[in-house]
Amino acid sequence: MPTTDYRQGVEMLYLGRIDLLPLTGFLSEASAWRQGYDGARLRPVVHIEDLAQPLWAVFSRGTDPALVEMAELKESGYVADQMRIHRDNWQSRACAQ
Repeated sequence: MPTTDYRQGVEMLYLGRIDLLPLTGFLSEASAWRQGYDGARLRPVVHIEDLAQPLWAVFSRGTDPALVEMAELKESGYVADQMRIHRDNWQSRACAQ
C-alpha cells in the first residue's frame, strides 16, 4: 500500500489496514508513541543488518567542505559522540509522551 509519509504507515498499522511497515525500530516506536499509539506493541520481524549499519548525513550546498568530510568527523570523535547522545536521549525520552 503506497503512502506519502511514514506516519501514515504507522496509523494504518495500528488501524489494522496493513500488517508490516518497513521502518527502523527507533523510528517506528518513537513515531507510534508520538502519534498516541502504544509503541511497545511493535515487534521486529525482518532484520536487515546491512541497512542498519551506515550513518547518514545530509548537508546543504553551503556547508563548509571540511565539515562534510566524514573521515574527519569520525576521527574527531564527533560521530561517536552524536550517536551516544541520540541513543541516551532515546533511552530517556522515547516513551515519555
